[in-house]
Formats: sequence, structure tokens, C-alpha cells
Amino acid sequence: VQYADYAAWQRQQFADSRWTDELSFWRRQLADVAPLELPSDRPRSTTRTTAGANFSVELPAALLPALRKSAREQNASLFVVLAAVTKLLFARLSGSQDVALGTVTSGRESSELEEMLGFFVNTLVLRSHVDEERSFSEFLSQVRGTVVDAFDHRQLPFDRLVDAIAPDRDSNRMPLVQAMLVLQNTPDARPSFGGLDVSEVVLPREASSFDLTVEFRENGDELTFGVEYNTDLFDAGTVERWARDWVRLAEAVTAEPERRLVEV
Repeated sequence: VQYADYAAWQRQQFADSRWTDELSFWRRQLADVAPLELPSDRPRSTTRTTAGANFSVELPAALLPALRKSAREQNASLFVVLAAVTKLLFARLSGSQDVALGTVTSGRESSELEEMLGFFVNTLVLRSHVDEERSFSEFLSQVRGTVVDAFDHRQLPFDRLVDAIAPDRDSNRMPLVQAMLVLQNTPDARPSFGGLDVSEVVLPREASSFDLTVEFRENGDELTFGVEYNTDLFDAGTVERWARDWVRLAEAVTAEPERRLVEV
């Protein structure tokens, strides 16, 4: 199986009624979705820019077990808990209860695709209504349902979704999602090159495809929190402050998950 075979299969699937069902789901899920307007340090330009930078920090050692405990109590994954905390923070920053985040799937669900060269990643939209009169446990359960439904309808390519949902696009922002959430939890596997020593080098990021990309990296008992941000919109100090706010919020809601969010 080669990438051309996959491309031909995907084109063939568009004639299947399943795509109609998937598109119907996303039309309902994203009806009247509004852009995520986080408070920026500078006005948004008339055209979208990609100048970016990255900020990262290792989270407190006690926080990862607390996040995992919240996940177990709601029969959810760590990703769902991270999404819930991030959505709550963005709701408070934006002043909007309607929060849509993007995330990605590997697109390699079939064993034939696991080692094939090619681009299979697809973008999903996770939209939630943030009601702070509810507890974090209740909100977490809601987000879990949103994530499960989105991944159950992950086959529709994002570009096809954009064409159907947002044909008239703003030139100064990405369509449908302005912020991304990613959890990297695959084990590190450094290549071997016949006796050569291999080490990882973290390269600086000088571009940002979205307004913000929040990326977590789980490595054993460590969880690293990174933010890639558009420097034409946000200052480094703003992003660092939001990162600290995220940590405080995560600590508060995992310590008292049954407390109303408005009281946290």
C-alpha cells in the first residue's frame, strides 16, 4: 500500500453516504460557531500573520497525578482533563462561554498506514459551552462527551469541513479554530545510526500557524506545558502569565472537583 492508494481510497469515500452523515454531524456541532477572541496585546492586522515564538515550562510534580486522578474518576483520558482546564481558562480570558479548540488526529488508525510515508494528520474542532455554575466534574463529563463524539467523526478532512461550514473566510484568522490543543505522549524513540550517538536538540520556533497552540508533553511522571503563540498578537509576558493561570486553575479544580467553577 502506497500513499497514492490511500489518496485514491479517500477520494472514493466522498461518494459514500457516510461522508454525508459526518458532515451533518459537524454542521450541527459547529452551527454559528464564533471566533475565539483572546485579549491581545496588539490589534489584529487585516491579514493573517505567522510570526511566532514558544514558551515552555515543566509543571509541578504533584499536578500530573492530580490530573490523572480526575481523569480516572470520570472514566476519561488525560487529554480530556487538559482540554477541560484549557477551555475554562480561555472562557474566562475571552469572556465567552462558547469555546472551540482545535486538536489533531494521527490519521493512522489502520495497520497498513502505521509506517507509510505521507501526511495523514487531520484537524478536529472541540466545541464546548462553559457553564461556571456547574462543578468541574460535571464540566469534565461534558467535555469527555464532546471529545468522544469528535473522534467518532474524525474521518472528514478538515479542508472539506471548512469549505462546507465557513466558505466566507476572514483573511486575518484561521477558519473555525484559532487555538489548538495537543498532547504528545508517544514514547521517545531515538534512531540508531551504526554506533553514532544521537541526542535531541530543541529548535526555536519562529512561526505560529494559529493564534495559540497549547502543547503538553507527557514523559513518564513529567508533564511539560508549552505554548506556541503569534508574536504579532501577544507578548511573551502575557503568555507566561496565562501559563501560570493555567497551573493555578488546574490545581484548584483537581483539588475540589465538586465545587462550582464560579467559586474556583
